[in-house]
Amino acid sequence: MMTGKQGPAAVERMAQTLASLEQLAQASGGTPGRKNVVWVGAGFPSSNIAGLDTTTTATIEAAIRRCTDMLLAARI
Repeated sequence: MMTGKQGPAAVERMAQTLASLEQLAQASGGTPGRKNVVWVGAGFPSSNIAGLDTTTTATIEAAIRRCTDMLLAARI
């Protein structure tokens, strides 16, 4: 997705990334205090949702919002 290529592989990479971040939130949710995450890799996958249909766009936005909410709740 970072190279502008869309498709099943790009969607899978984004799903894997969001799932990993959600696992971090779940694992550290009971630990008091603020926590930082240092992401080591080629970069966070990005996506151009401008050309997608409204249902797909809403699904992607909801997944990112859910992940963000989980990270905030865990104080990450």
